[in-house]
Amino acid sequence: MDPENSPNVTNDCDTGTILLIDDEPEVLRVMTIRLERMGHRVVSTTDSKEALQMIRKDPEKYDLILTDQTMPQISGDQLAKKIIALRPDMPLILCTGFSYSIDEHEARRMGFEAFLAKPVLGADLTAVVSRCLLQRPVQQR
Repeated sequence: MDPENSPNVTNDCDTGTILLIDDEPEVLRVMTIRLERMGHRVVSTTDSKEALQMIRKDPEKYDLILTDQTMPQISGDQLAKKIIALRPDMPLILCTGFSYSIDEHEARRMGFEAFLAKPVLGADLTAVVSRCLLQRPVQQR
């Protein structure tokens, strides 16, 4: 994904506040640029424990959470369990590199709304985030 050369994305999907969690700063930078160009407000962190504290502090602040699977301290699937306990209606997207243990089917079984494989293409990110936000109940939009 090359956000520097990607055109601004304009679409009619709802925008929202997205919490983006990945332990790789460059991945955060690239995905943040793309999501902001879609019109979203992005809060990002490389620390999954910090992300959980942010969600506990204000679970209604975020419209969608996009997390990496493999991270120090709390993995994406463990984080999802904790988030679902706090806010079961939260749309969750799992983003991961090659994994023997988690595929799209397993991610959905764990409560994720969607699954993105790294490296994430900008068009895939746009489509998945838009779909997840549009599927929110009307009162949350």
